[in-house]
Amino acid sequence: MVHTGWPETDIMILPGVEITTCLGHFNIFGCTGALSQLLDIMKEAGEEDIWKLQPAWSAEKLAKLPKPVQSRAIKLILQSGGIEPSALRINTAREIIASGKGKFNPCRGKFFVVRRGAVYIEYAEQHYRKHEK
Repeated sequence: MVHTGWPETDIMILPGVEITTCLGHFNIFGCTGALSQLLDIMKEAGEEDIWKLQPAWSAEKLAKLPKPVQSRAIKLILQSGGIEPSALRINTAREIIASGKGKFNPCRGKFFVVRRGAVYIEYAEQHYRKHEK
């Protein structure tokens, strides 16, 4: 099937994209650039704490993927969060997705999280407790 145009309708159709994050979702209308430009768009709009907004994926849909496809999707999620994927990290993420909730810390300051049906990378400052003798 080839898209050849819009049907005749009284409904106004606006080009855009819906962004889903761990904090909710929002729409960007008139978006013609790549999604990778999202952070630049939001910085220009004056968003002060840009790193709190993280892309989120459906845990349910990821759980239903065949294992090789699921591994590739998890690898891309890890890479999108600046985490180097490894077999151990991918398998750990797969187990958490299958369980429906949980998180693990693949590297300092970054967590792979499954919560409320969403999969996302969470950035958090880690505080280590000092052991006194």
